[in-house]
Amino acid sequence: MPIGSPLLFRPKGLGNEELIIWDLVEEHLDEAGFYLTQRRLALRSVGQTLADVEANAEAKVRFHLRALEIAGEAAFTRLLRPLLEAPADTEAEPFQVACIFALLTQRHALLAPSLQHERSCRLLARCCSTFGDAETDQWIISLFGSNSCSLAAKLELAASRRIKVRDLGVDLLCDDEWELLASLRALRWSSNPPPEMAFVNPSVAVRDTALLATATSGRHESLRQAKLLMAKERTQSGLALWVVALLGSPDDQSLVLEAVASETLQPAAIWAAGFSGCKDLVPPLLDVVAREDACLARLAGEAIARLTGIPLWDESLHLQPRRARSQPTRRVAKMTRKIRRSTTLTTSTTSTTLTPIVGRVTSPSCPSSLMRPWLPTSTIMRRP
Repeated sequence: MPIGSPLLFRPKGLGNEELIIWDLVEEHLDEAGFYLTQRRLALRSVGQTLADVEANAEAKVRFHLRALEIAGEAAFTRLLRPLLEAPADTEAEPFQVACIFALLTQRHALLAPSLQHERSCRLLARCCSTFGDAETDQWIISLFGSNSCSLAAKLELAASRRIKVRDLGVDLLCDDEWELLASLRALRWSSNPPPEMAFVNPSVAVRDTALLATATSGRHESLRQAKLLMAKERTQSGLALWVVALLGSPDDQSLVLEAVASETLQPAAIWAAGFSGCKDLVPPLLDVVAREDACLARLAGEAIARLTGIPLWDESLHLQPRRARSQPTRRVAKMTRKIRRSTTLTTSTTSTTLTPIVGRVTSPSCPSSLMRPWLPTSTIMRRP
């Protein structure tokens, strides 16, 4: 049953507060917030599909929300309502759980304090985009006929639910940057393109939001003009590189290739390269994997996984070192240099399938596992 089903959130629960074990209810609140974060991260993961996200992180969010529902009105009054009344002093995860519960039980009036601050309104908009329904849309539309909140808050919520705002314009001279960004986000679902001056705005956030609005609306020609304008003004950003990699022609991939070698844009360029579908970007990504930077190596490995379809989560492709953790990295790197001298990445007669050899190394700057060199299939090493 969908999480937003009205049958799921009826006015019910335990009638006697003495039967409620509050430690358990608070634990369900914490767990729901934790799995909301896990769901958001899983949507960006290389190794998880939408079905995986729904079956794992999202299913656990539903489970803990139902547990909060069982506690009834007493749990909402004691734990969730104070979070909605003081959104500025609330952590993001429990606040989002409270917002979702209020949306699903149609307590929209209690969300009014959340519309007064940019941070809380952005978090509420994120909840509306995922867990909102037709009742949520009607509530957002009704806000445009009242003075209960700022225009920026109204546009933020409208953009989250893909509601088209009539006669929507963008005032680039507006002093309120939040209102300007919300206008550009809401512009994604209208028929008006972003103004060209938004792409050369001094604010990186404004430029990136304008690019995303153009890309989302499917106006590829306008997107290419914006990309050329940004390159001329030397105001490239990570999002611009992603747009070039995703929607650009094969000739445009040279911009991503140059950025991979740049120190300032390298992390964003490596991440963007995975969406390009360009096999010419694999060799420079292999060079990045062979370096000692754990975080860049992981980004490059994920990009190669997107380009080649190699399952990084397959444990049979992981090198299980027998020495200390500091030794496998040097040993595998030395092996890589030997193989590269004797073999080439691609040949004219046969195509070589890339297979990863991964050594697990921990680093304070990148606590996750470090992916180490990617070698041809003929040199794959498996566990004994």
